[in-house]
Amino acid sequence: MLAIDRINYLNIGLMIGACVAAYLFPFELFLFSYAVLGPLHYLTEISWLHERNYFTESQKGGAGMRGPKRGTPAPVHDPPVKQTKKRGET
Repeated sequence: MLAIDRINYLNIGLMIGACVAAYLFPFELFLFSYAVLGPLHYLTEISWLHERNYFTESQKGGAGMRGPKRGTPAPVHDPPVKQTKKRGET
């Protein structure tokens, strides 16, 4: 058996195990995921992004940084106002 096949079977087994655990202990598993796995995922994601320079071409930003700057308010779109006629206009 190839190494990739072993990894695929392991992943399938872990997914089935996670489904069984979620069926047996739904609230406890939710708390564990929220309190433990969430912060661990965040920490590993930060180091992963840092290794890739946050997908920018340079340390100071550059062509990879597109979009509005921080602190820029989002545009507010007011609903259209119905125009009414004034008295005496036709």
